[in-house]
Amino acid sequence: KQWYQRRVAITAGEIIDLYFQLCSVEMNTETLAVVGGTLANGGRNIFTHDQVFTADTVRNMCSLMLMCGMYNYSGRWAFEVGLPAKSGVSGAILVVIPKLGALAMWAPLLDTYGNSVKGTKFTRIVQERSDTITHMFRNLNAERIQKRKKYRLRLCVDTTA
Repeated sequence: KQWYQRRVAITAGEIIDLYFQLCSVEMNTETLAVVGGTLANGGRNIFTHDQVFTADTVRNMCSLMLMCGMYNYSGRWAFEVGLPAKSGVSGAILVVIPKLGALAMWAPLLDTYGNSVKGTKFTRIVQERSDTITHMFRNLNAERIQKRKKYRLRLCVDTTA
């Protein structure tokens, strides 16, 4: 059985205690940036070059960050920014830019969703001014593909079935 399929006798108090422990991980923006850089680097630590996370773990973590890392703002974030991110009620935000690096910031003023106001604004400004920190699916833009002319899409349909 998988870990989530096992029945474990645990009290509500123990669950809340674990939740508070998980919410109380102490990290500064420098440490957060190393974690983000490690995720962007496929799980390999950017300083020690040790493989800290497996490729599957990185994929799963970044998928979760994209889907729910910005609380109830996650869907809009995914459409507008298109990068995995995790915010915390402390005002910290970690944005992973796959195969490039990460943005780690802390600004404690929160919006109604519980995300850093300055952090979300800063990410958008950096993204607007950068050619490399872009929406994950930006390269799927049809006009950009036509201009580069190196991608040719062919539709193959099997009509024998």
